[in-house]
Amino acid sequence: MAFAEKYVTVTGGGLHDGSSEANAWTFDEAYANHSAGDRINMKAGTYTITQVMSVWQNGTNSSPISWRGYKTTIGDLDSRPTSQLVDGTDLPLIQTTNSSYYFYPQSSKSLWENLSFKATVARPAAYVYGANSFWRRCRFISDDGVTGIVRRSGRYSVFSECYFHSPSGTGKVILGKATAAYGCIFDNIYTVTGNEFTVLNDCILKNISSDALSINGWGTFGLKGNTFYNIGGNGIVFGSSDPAFAISIIANNVFHTIGGDAIQANSTSLFQCINQNNLFYNVTGSNFANDGFSMSRDEQNDSTDPFVDAAGGDFSLVSGSNGYNNAAPKPFEVFDVNSNRDVGAIQHQDPSGGGGSTVHPLYAN
Repeated sequence: MAFAEKYVTVTGGGLHDGSSEANAWTFDEAYANHSAGDRINMKAGTYTITQVMSVWQNGTNSSPISWRGYKTTIGDLDSRPTSQLVDGTDLPLIQTTNSSYYFYPQSSKSLWENLSFKATVARPAAYVYGANSFWRRCRFISDDGVTGIVRRSGRYSVFSECYFHSPSGTGKVILGKATAAYGCIFDNIYTVTGNEFTVLNDCILKNISSDALSINGWGTFGLKGNTFYNIGGNGIVFGSSDPAFAISIIANNVFHTIGGDAIQANSTSLFQCINQNNLFYNVTGSNFANDGFSMSRDEQNDSTDPFVDAAGGDFSLVSGSNGYNNAAPKPFEVFDVNSNRDVGAIQHQDPSGGGGSTVHPLYAN
């Protein structure tokens, strides 16, 4: 489809009708005047929230709404890893600094790309309530441990290549029903919670002080190709606050330095779980706890560190480790751009920092 291209800069310009960068809207003007079919191109800069911004305008199947960040020319951020960019300088930064104001995107059938959302007060970086919304290459930074760094209640939303961070390590990420995350990084947060039909694929969850991922409610859950590193509590917990009634696939994940159990089920939960090709190293508790309803338990264990340099951000597998030799899903080996065995995301460099020569294709420049 052809979008109606609109433009936003920090100060706006010219006619302030959004028709070009020279005649750009301010953020407040874009918020008040955009409509279905618009692609709002936001130039890098700091946009401070000065009101409750409830973005309610819905897109349609044929005319969605797109909000897209750029640095100097349109499209220059469309393949960049946002975790390596500087807020306000490289990326448009939408910032909440007053607890009376917040950003509340509740429009459905919308696409958000190359944007950074940050709260310096006890607010989520964004209240994400719109159903059928897609978030690609976005940053979410907040210390909100109650409402969440991101609070998502609308259904059928997807986060792809996004970065979630809590400077103090106290913030939570709250994923709503039927939410998927692909190639995302959850760094230095308190926990991630999912509720009904949660999907996490090829994500990195690192430096998390509590349980890394808590799954509650009923549904089918797909958790594949994720790296769990330096987790204070358990890796994955089913039914921590509400019994989980689920059919789940937990495959090709790596659990590295886990303070509790790697995979745990609340005793009141009823679930069938396919555990396939998961790799475990330095797990304080059990690899599997209270999993009496599991359908399979295919696991690999390493007695020595299987990562090249986990502390430095290089999650490549050491040649000769059990994970490198045995844990790869052979049917998918043909798709591995490095042509060597890997378990999900961990063969590749963590794009938010550290060394390593192999970079996950999702983050390659």
